[in-house]
Amino acid sequence: MGRVHRGFAALVAFAVPLAACSLVVDTNGLSGVALGDGSLADAASDGGPSGDSPSLPPDGAPNTTEAGATTCLESAGEFCDAFDDSTPGSRWSNKETKRGTIAFSAGGLSPPNAFVATITAGAVPAYANLVKTFPSPRTSMRCDIDLKLTDVPTAGELDVLDLVAVVPGTDDHHVYFAAYEGIWKLAEFYGGGGGAPSVDRTQNLGTPLPKDTWFHVTLAFAGATATLTANGTTVTLASLTTPSNVVGAYISVGIPYASDNIATATVVVDNVGCVTKP
Repeated sequence: MGRVHRGFAALVAFAVPLAACSLVVDTNGLSGVALGDGSLADAASDGGPSGDSPSLPPDGAPNTTEAGATTCLESAGEFCDAFDDSTPGSRWSNKETKRGTIAFSAGGLSPPNAFVATITAGAVPAYANLVKTFPSPRTSMRCDIDLKLTDVPTAGELDVLDLVAVVPGTDDHHVYFAAYEGIWKLAEFYGGGGGAPSVDRTQNLGTPLPKDTWFHVTLAFAGATATLTANGTTVTLASLTTPSNVVGAYISVGIPYASDNIATATVVVDNVGCVTKP
């Protein structure tokens, strides 16, 4: 495929405000990410959008205030954002754009706001994404998002959700959800090094995804297995590459990567909820 990823260069300690949020990520749910047999907890089986909260691991449960509002609880291994804070996007460690734009606008699945990432046509790779970093390696990561596809090119590569292990001195290890030539796939990429070979492979989702309609996506890995559920369809990749010298991790959402000569693309994201485990 000849794919080249950007590595996110700086792992930073980022103070995330514990403001009210319409999502829940509960520390009790960490055990639900990686099951004892190495498999992953079930994703959102019906594929429908999550509304006010992401699909949680089986023992996770919303924490509800007396007024009925749901509070977003975060710790070093947990993260959530419905983009409804007074300063949308402030929970993230970094915002990145190249030949692209980031906006927070009305029309979110959980009102009022959603995150809108757009890139324009051009001759060089592009991106318009939000990044959340974790300062130590993760043995498992799971992210739930609600997604709406407005424009998806039928040529080139367009990534929308990426779980990344940071490896010094080489391209980072990526487990990600992407469209190749308009066909949606679960993918793995690694540039090699750290006691592990390079890898660049995909697994077709096998079904088209709706346009201009909200649907739910769960992307996860635990140990050497990755799982993607998009709009109710699930695929897996086994035998993931595992570099030995991982120093940190990050999540990237929106359009983390678009190949050169790709057409204009727009994706809309709401209700991000991620649970990770060191």
